[in-house]
Amino acid sequence: MGTEFILAFLIYLAILVVVFLLLRQVMCWYWKINQHLVNQEEQIKIQKETNDLLIKLIKGNQHTTFLNDSIIVDSSENNQDSSIKLSQEEIEKLNSKIETLGVNEIIVIHPKSRILKKIHKSEYDESRGWIILKEYEK
Repeated sequence: MGTEFILAFLIYLAILVVVFLLLRQVMCWYWKINQHLVNQEEQIKIQKETNDLLIKLIKGNQHTTFLNDSIIVDSSENNQDSSIKLSQEEIEKLNSKIETLGVNEIIVIHPKSRILKKIHKSEYDESRGWIILKEYEK
């Protein structure tokens, strides 16, 4: 009687494990947990690419520093006497504009209006208060 009880218990335990694994898959599918994991992995990959782009940006502009997850651009190199702190949203806009930067183009920001735009070098007028963030590099 003891061996029959142990055998029945092991069969019962095996059935419970199989049912648990099947129900777990159904629950993961229903609550889209697997899709969340895929999305999260993709976000991590994109964040790493963004970080790499920021490092390249900093290396390209030696007068750029990080402070509290923001970028500060020292514009004294361009005969301007101010620094500007970029928000996370402005950093994202800057990165998207850098990807499409062409020959003789620069990315500038106005410190008061916070407008960030890409212009041709010939259109740049320092007297209007614009600060150069990035120039085209070969």
